[in-house]
Amino acid sequence: TFVKAFSFSNGNLNPLGEFKFPMTSQCLNIRSFPHPSGKAWIIVNAVDSGSVPQTSVLTFSGGKFTEEMRNIKYYLNVVKLPPTYQPVIIGQEAQPPRLFKAGISEMVKQGSTLVPSRRIALPSDANVFNFTYMPAGRGEKDGEKLIVLSPEEHLRTYTAKGARLSESSDRFSGSAVGLEIDPTMPGLGKETVTMASIFYMPMRMLAVDLERDGNYELIVNKPISTASEIFDRYRFFPQSEIHSLFWDGIGLNLQWKTRRIKGSTVDYTIADANNDGIPDLVLCLNTHPGALGVKARKTIVMLYPLDVTKTDPGTAVDRSDVYDTGNR
Repeated sequence: TFVKAFSFSNGNLNPLGEFKFPMTSQCLNIRSFPHPSGKAWIIVNAVDSGSVPQTSVLTFSGGKFTEEMRNIKYYLNVVKLPPTYQPVIIGQEAQPPRLFKAGISEMVKQGSTLVPSRRIALPSDANVFNFTYMPAGRGEKDGEKLIVLSPEEHLRTYTAKGARLSESSDRFSGSAVGLEIDPTMPGLGKETVTMASIFYMPMRMLAVDLERDGNYELIVNKPISTASEIFDRYRFFPQSEIHSLFWDGIGLNLQWKTRRIKGSTVDYTIADANNDGIPDLVLCLNTHPGALGVKARKTIVMLYPLDVTKTDPGTAVDRSDVYDTGNR
């Protein structure tokens, strides 16, 4: 497993450096944390062959990765917690052969590792990877919302105090990276009849105020595949869309979406990737050459400029979600 750094110039990605992990490590996801030192921490969640966390923290400078911390026995994530909504590192301990031990905490540096500090109050279906807070919009009286991705990949909306408000009928996220879960009760032996359950790593859920009008929206990935609705383990989505959702007082509703993307979204964020002063929706995706073209897949990065001052209210509505004539 490698972590690689690239520069973006003239539409090309140019390699700058790489860091190699042991062959026994399975990388789950990567998050960045704006450390006060000025060097962003690159948090790499990984597990060994026994599904025990081996999380590392890297920094990158001068074309070289430096491993600041290694073999942290916690799953880590970076979230913005109320009331300040400043990025913090949170962690959750593993509980093999199951996945998570109860309890999610803010993490602080102690010596050469990270250790838990303040416990975070969250609903029982939340884990270190599957939630985000959505600040209250301008004039909104019922406060910020907590959005949790359910095991079935539906979006559950809670109040900040944990009261459940709604759940989406559509599925979101759609990651192909997963970990096996042992569903048996401790002490009763390993289940050998049915297939092991898979926990698929939730993708980012970004709560942002793109128009800077005090109203927030939730940016999520919607995978599109008929086969995945029939076969739970089919995770190679031929198409995907990025949806922007807003709270309408009853549930999360669609504000805008991208047109159909020919490929499976791997990760995404919002950043000014080409330094032109305009924020971009940055997508990393795997192309879909067809059911028999696995070896022909390519990984590409796409930028969608988000200059809301140039939006055209007369743009035709994309009806692809209603009149679907393509291969799903």
